[in-house]
Amino acid sequence: IPELEQFISKFSAADGEQGNAISKNVPVAQYLLGKCYAALGEKDPKQTEKAILAFRVLLDKWPESDPAKSALFKIFDIYKARADYKMCVQLMDEFLKLYPTHPDVYFAYDFVADLHFGGWLNTKTDANEKTVPAGPAGIADLEKGTAKLNSYVDYEMSKDEIKVKRGD
Repeated sequence: IPELEQFISKFSAADGEQGNAISKNVPVAQYLLGKCYAALGEKDPKQTEKAILAFRVLLDKWPESDPAKSALFKIFDIYKARADYKMCVQLMDEFLKLYPTHPDVYFAYDFVADLHFGGWLNTKTDANEKTVPAGPAGIADLEKGTAKLNSYVDYEMSKDEIKVKRGD
């Protein structure tokens, strides 16, 4: 971890031809730093906060880099492990807003649908203190989920065809 932090610190503001080649690796190093902290977070929950921060730095400084797109899913995994499903939906909303044409939008839609239709947004704690859905999704959950998924897609309807503007 110290080596990654040192590399990021040294080369995040690199200039010149060599700087451009090296600076392309800085977002990758930032992503790896987040993954390291997330792995440490399995034994020490304080480390997951550092992981979230590392991934957020990546999203703030290099939002168009390839690792940034994966960073939101890593943050999602952390919040899902914490059973903070409302934050999970917010993260997938953020992903869909920032990267609407990314190949992984299917997974973001799928996660949101699972959280809504699986009843995960209305949870309870079982006898073993584990978070579980309060029960099957009710009519209200299904209506909210359907409205949420429909809000991602704008349709243009004509007599002959349906045109999808975004989210297709």
